[in-house]
Formats: sequence, structure tokens, C-alpha cells
Amino acid sequence: MATGSQPKGTLDIARRYWVWAFVSVGFLTILGVYGRGQVQIQPFPLPPGGIPRDPAGEPVVELPRDPDTKRRLEAALDYIRSKEWPQATSILQS
Repeated sequence: MATGSQPKGTLDIARRYWVWAFVSVGFLTILGVYGRGQVQIQPFPLPPGGIPRDPAGEPVVELPRDPDTKRRLEAALDYIRSKEWPQATSILQS
């Protein structure tokens, strides 16, 4: 091998790399320009307002009801107003 010369095939590898890079960038550019706005997400249809009901008219979901909840929340509010934080947090976390 002479000084300053490249091994055979080196130029071909470099040329292939640049051709591949150019084609890839071109493809991504075309995809970005023409692919913009092609996917449209359809909104999920919401049921009419109110409580969802089955065909028989019964509520589909029924949340548990605790009759003591209002009383406990009022007690917690009283503790908060009097700045008794341990009691207020205890009630709110129970």
C-alpha cells in the first residue's frame, strides 16, 4: 500500500453511508411533511347527563353511603377552626 492511498473498498463504504443517511433523512422529511394531521382521534361518546342507568332504569353504579360522613366532616371542620390538627387529621383520614 502506498502512502496516502486508502484501502480498496473504503470509499465505497463511506459513499454507502452517506447515501443511506441522505435517503433516511429524505424519507423522514417526507413522512413528517405529508404524515402531519393524518391520524384523527375520535372523541369518546359520553352518555347524557345524570346517573347512568341500565335498560330497566336502575343505576348502573351505586356508591356506598355512610350516614355518619356529614357528622364527621362537620367535626373535622370544627377541629380545623380551633386549630386542633391531630384530631382533625385523624377524623379526615378515618
